[in-house]
This record gives sequence, C-alpha cells and structure tokens, in this order.
Amino acid sequence: MADQTISQLTELSGAALAANDLLAIVDISSSETKKIKANQFVQNGIALTASGNIDLSKLDQASTVKLGSAAIATGAITAIKLANDSSIAEQSTAPVADNFGGRGWFRTTDSNLFVYSAGDYKQVVMPTAGIADSAVTTAKIADGNVTTAKIDAAGLGTAGIANNAITTVKIADGAITSAKIADATIVNSDIAASTIDGTRLADEAVGTAALAASGITSTKFAAGAVDTTALGASAVTNDKIADSTIAYAKLNLADGSVPGTKITSATISGLQIATGGVLTANLADGAITNVKIAASGIEAGKLAADAVVTINVLDDAITQAKIADGAVGSSQIADSGITAIKLADNSSSIVAANAPVGNGTFVGQKWFDDSTKIEYTWDGGTWERQAAIGTLTFADSTPIAFSVSYPDNFSATITTTLDTQAANTIFAGPTTGANAAPTFRSLATADLPLATSGDTGAVRPGAGLAVDALGVIGHSNVAVAGTYAGPVTIDSEGHIISAQAALQATDIPVLDASKITTGTFSSAFLAENSVTASQLADYGIAQVSESAPTPEFAGQWWINPNDRSAYIWVGEVTPVPNGYWLNLGYGSPTQINLRFGGTYNASGNVVESINSYGIEAGLTVGQALSTPNTSNNGVYLIVTASGVGSAPAPATNLSIGNWVLSEGVGANWTKVELSSAVAGVGDQDVLVDGSALIPVASGVASQEDLNELLWARVQIATSGTTGIVRGSSEVVVASGTGIMTIGVLDDGFYA
Repeated sequence: MADQTISQLTELSGAALAANDLLAIVDISSSETKKIKANQFVQNGIALTASGNIDLSKLDQASTVKLGSAAIATGAITAIKLANDSSIAEQSTAPVADNFGGRGWFRTTDSNLFVYSAGDYKQVVMPTAGIADSAVTTAKIADGNVTTAKIDAAGLGTAGIANNAITTVKIADGAITSAKIADATIVNSDIAASTIDGTRLADEAVGTAALAASGITSTKFAAGAVDTTALGASAVTNDKIADSTIAYAKLNLADGSVPGTKITSATISGLQIATGGVLTANLADGAITNVKIAASGIEAGKLAADAVVTINVLDDAITQAKIADGAVGSSQIADSGITAIKLADNSSSIVAANAPVGNGTFVGQKWFDDSTKIEYTWDGGTWERQAAIGTLTFADSTPIAFSVSYPDNFSATITTTLDTQAANTIFAGPTTGANAAPTFRSLATADLPLATSGDTGAVRPGAGLAVDALGVIGHSNVAVAGTYAGPVTIDSEGHIISAQAALQATDIPVLDASKITTGTFSSAFLAENSVTASQLADYGIAQVSESAPTPEFAGQWWINPNDRSAYIWVGEVTPVPNGYWLNLGYGSPTQINLRFGGTYNASGNVVESINSYGIEAGLTVGQALSTPNTSNNGVYLIVTASGVGSAPAPATNLSIGNWVLSEGVGANWTKVELSSAVAGVGDQDVLVDGSALIPVASGVASQEDLNELLWARVQIATSGTTGIVRGSSEVVVASGTGIMTIGVLDDGFYA
C-alpha cells in the first residue's frame, strides 16, 4: 500500500473476508495508525457495544446451535414463557418424546399425576377420593396395618389363628387348670427357682445322683464330721496348708538333695559364701563389669599385647610427648588436614625483592618479586617468570593517533584519537588519483543508501506526513480523540475520518448462537410459549430425592420416590432459601391419617389416658410410650403435665398442650409444638391447614405461616419484609381486583 491509495486497491468481497485479514485503524491513545485483524475488530467492537443495542432479530433463531443453561439467567424463565405441556404433559397416554427427569404427566382419563424418573413415569399417590372402589387389594395393605377394630365382631376361628400365635401375655392369670395340663408335660425348666421346699420331698427322695457338683457347702458339715477316712489319697494340696505351719522337723531332706532351681533368686548373700568359695570356673564370661574394678586396679603387666585399641583411647589423650620422632609420615596426615594457619611464612611461596639464594625447595614453589611485582615459579632448574606486559610501541598514523602509558610494570593503557575531524564529515577517501588516501569530507544526499523492503536505509516523508527544521516527522491529519464502537469511515490513505459512538441494531449482522459465549439472557428475550419440553434439562422443573433438597426457584417441584409424595416450594431462594416445601401429594403419615390417641404425662414420662386409637396403637395407661411402628403410625397424644421427655418420647422440654406424634419410623416420637403468645414461649409449629380457613389462606401449613400472613396484611412492605404496598405511576394496581401491571416508566437510557 506504500505506492497506492486505498481506493486503488483490489476490492475484497465480504464472503472472502478471513479472520486474519488486516484493517488500518487510528489508535487515539497514541495518535498512531495501527493494524487490527478482522475477527478482533468485530469481536472487540461488539464487546464495546452498549447493553440493549443488539436486537434479537440479529440472532439466527433457526441455527442448530442453541443457548445452553449457562446463558440463561437464574429465574429468567417465568411461567408465561413455558409452552403448553412443557412442564407437565396433560394427555391420556404417557408422553414418549421430550421426557426428562422430574417432568410431570397428568392423565386426563382418571386425573392421576405421574412424574418421570429413572426412565419411566411413576405415579404420585393420590388421596382417598382418587382411589377407586375395591382398588385396595391384599397386596396394597402393609403388614401389621389391620388393627383389632378392623376385624369383624364375630372374631377369629381356630383356623384364623396361626400356630404359636397365642403368647403368655394373651392368657389370663389362673386360666390354665390342672385338667388342661397333660401328664408328664412339666419338666425341670418349667418349675420356678426356690419354689419346692423340704416339706414337698419324701424321705430318702434325694440320692447322690440328684446332688449337683459342689452342691454341699462346708456349712452343711457338722463339727468333726470329716476325719482321715473321709480324705482321699493326695487330697491335701499345697493350697490347703497355711503359710509357716510346717516346721523343719517335719521335713526329711537328704544332703545335697536341694537343686539350684529350688533356691529363690537373690536369696544367698555374702554371709552364706565361705572364704575362697568362688573360683574362676564359677564366674561366667563377662561377669566382672567395670564398676567391680577398683581405681588403678589393673597394672600394665595385666594387659595382653595389642589389648588397647583405638576405641579404648579417650579423645585428646595422646599428647606430643607421647609421639616418637619420625612417627608421623604423609600417611598419618589426613587429606586437607593441614590448613593455611598451620603454614609458616615463606613456606609455600617466597616474597622477597631478590631471587632466593640457591635452588627452590620443591618444583612449583612460588617467588613473588615485591620490587617489580612480577611472579616466578621454580621448574626444578630455574625461576621461570610468569606472563606480564612489558613495553608497547605504536607508530602515530594520521588520522588515528596512538598513545601508550604504563601505570606499573605489568600493565599498559592504550589511547587512540582521530586527527583533523570536522563536524558533519565522515572518514573516507578516493580510490584513485594523487589524493588516494583516507580523509574526512562532508556528506551529500547522494551518499545515503535508500531503504528497501528488506534493507534499512534513508526515507523521505510522503503524503500526509511532514518534517520540521529539527527533522521531526509529524502527521498532518487531525482526528478528534474518543472511543468509537460503531461503524467508521476511512479516506484513501486509510485514516478514519468519521465514526459512530455506539453500534446500532442495523450495524450488527445476523449472528449464529455459537458466537455468543458470555453473559446471560433474561426472560425478556424469550417469546411466550417458546420453551418446550425438549428444551428443558433433566430435573429442570422438579427435583427427585428421598430427602428435602435445596430449592432453586419459587414454584419448583420436589417428588419423594420413597413415599410418592409431591411438594412445591413456596417462598424465595435468594440470597438464602426462605420458605417451605408445600405438600401436594400424600406421604405415609397422611395416608394412615393423624388420629388423637390420648394424653401424655411428661413429668412422669407415662401415658395418662387412651382412647380406642390409643388401644389399637398398643399403648398402656401408666406405661411409657412404645417405639414408633406401623401400629402407632399417625397417633398423637396431648401433653397434660410438662417435663423433659425420655426415649422413646421426644428427649426435650414438653409443655402442656404440646403433641407427641408417632411417624411410624425412627427411635423416638416427634414433638409438635403449640403456638402461644405467652412471653418466653417459642412454640409455633402446630399444623394448620390453610385451605380450611375462610377466606382460604394459600400456602399456609403451620400456625407460624398463618401469623406471618396475617401480620403482612397490616404492615408496610420493605425490600426484605412482606407487607402491604400501593400502586404508583410505574406500577398500577387495579381497583377491586388488586392486579398489578406496568404503568409509565421514566425516560432514560438503561444499560
């Protein structure tokens, strides 16, 4: 482009534009024209576009590349954006396409609700009204769930009672007479301990075989009843002889008959050993230790040759006086054993003004002449001088002059200068003629080589550039400094002569969805009914788990596959979840039904009274609660005396009016607290059915929820508090219906 204007260049079609093609652009920050790649210009130009300036019509909505979940803002998909049947399909048969985990299906033929999980639709258990007559078969009834009250008054016949079904607690006291006991049926294990006394035994009835081993104790013998004939051979053992009761006269020991093993360790003292009684043969090897030898007790004559080794000599114990002359040779000196401090002056290198008298002491010995500062080395025959600078001489040659100085005897300083050099001249000369010799002369324009595409050289300003008297190159075009994100216009020299501050919707080409990689789309970018079932991710509408999950948005479903109950989240989720899971299906406790079973005394931790439901649950007045099971599932008792519960009751403070409820599982019953306005009482979890209130209180499942709802109707709402609000010019509230709509918005630019 050095010899052509932009208008003279070959035109590049838009279809031929490549990502690495270059554009000329003025960098305002440095007042310099620079290059930029086409793809970088488009990508970074779009990034500079103000928010809200790219119309959705610029997006290729037919593209096969779709928006991922990361591009959709949290809470952006509202109810109005969901197409029919996108969350819950409403049809007579199960959907076969677009299924995802948590998707619902409402079967129109029988109004049953199903949820898609693990590759199939699972039915959500319905209330009693949803169960057809005769629909509950034997297989549908859990073991142990048919109570006595559910059995016909005529009772069970013998065929209805299983073998071994009648236990001891089912037989009334005194109900079994001797006529009911068959002959020879009572064995020893059937007779209680200590129930047969001596009056029940006949004379001579107890024989030797009837006595248990060790059955006759010493208290049963009369004084003197056991004589010598009653003792068996060897019957009196060592344990039967009292300590120190056998005198020496009772022993008959032969001389030398007591072996050493019969003598207790450390019992023979020096008094028992005669003088000279211990011989060398009686001493064990190594028996005499160092502490048994008196100080100075071993003389030199007692030491064998070479008996004292290195390990027996103390550190620093050998002094110079102990070392014989000539005893230390080179082998006795460790490598690097002689340090510098051990060397005497002039021992390794001689420092003197004159050469040492005679020969050197060893080959390699040094001599430093401190008068000339020159160093010598003895090579075995002569003192050889080390390298050093002597004298340098240069001939002075115009135009370069040389001078030499000698600061000492072994160095030199060389100085060069140019003679007769003038300003703006170069050192050159003709190659022929009488003056064929180097000289200085002035530079001319013709002397400068021109720059080429491959070599550095002289250049001159072209169009749009200028050079002042000091040789400074300037740019003659003038631009207004600023940031431009919109289209630009350039002149024939490639300069931007006009620019648009921001991109307009018409400036943006149609973009494929794959070009959008950051940011999120709010719900305003989605058309109504544009999100269908095929675009919803698994568990995007409902979560499926056996325990309560963390809610992700208001109105989210939660299905418990364990008891097939269904819930929906009522409340907010940010910044932290604040609400509750509203039960819409029916779990195990509700199917069996909550039922009042009596009263409970928490002070004594006993059942105080029971009704028919308490009897069916297996409760007993005056006894503790039974462990939660299928028989007492759903039964609750009202606390009539306060105290701390003891397992299986709730192990916590129980107040009068609280409930203790069995959920049929676990180790303990559950405390259901009573709502109270009394100071210091914080109970507030008693169940409340909001649908039974007039008017209906939607979303109310506890007394606390009801109190919050009622209080919100009399206080003013804030950014963090539920309360009453009123309309404004921007939010219009319809009179009579309370419906809120968007009114007139303030003018302005919103990024």
